[in-house]
Amino acid sequence: MACSDDHGSNQENGGASGSVTEVTPVTSNLNAEEIKGINKIVIVANGIKTTLKNDKLNMLLQGKEVTVETSEGLPSNSNINYEIKVYDINEVELKVENNKGKTRTSMQEPTVRVTVKEQDIVSVTLSLKLTNKDNVKLENYKYVVKRANGQIAKEEKLSKNRNRYN
Repeated sequence: MACSDDHGSNQENGGASGSVTEVTPVTSNLNAEEIKGINKIVIVANGIKTTLKNDKLNMLLQGKEVTVETSEGLPSNSNINYEIKVYDINEVELKVENNKGKTRTSMQEPTVRVTVKEQDIVSVTLSLKLTNKDNVKLENYKYVVKRANGQIAKEEKLSKNRNRYN
């Protein structure tokens, strides 16, 4: 079995922080008797255990590739050590080769919080707070404030050097 995360295409664009893992089966050395004995597969990533659900386990045992969402708690933008453990019906761990590895989780997606800074009868002043924990490269991101009639009141590009907008 092999394991990989989802960071490949979106590490700089703020993907999920280490939550999606692809498990690719290598069944060429397994015979039908060994496959029948597999009851549970667990992915341990930095001490956090994720057990494959039955439908994913069955697909994997049929030789299909599956995507697993690992448990919450893996830090973003970090090196992660993982191990794939296989158990039989009696909870005895089966010997698996090439079941350990290292990968890197994605950067955490930036977030923006909008608050009302000031308001009166004819106007409202908003404040935007940008949180960019992993310093994701911000390109082609902007905010647009529209009036009730749809007319644009303000439009500005987001910058990684600023975290507050008024």
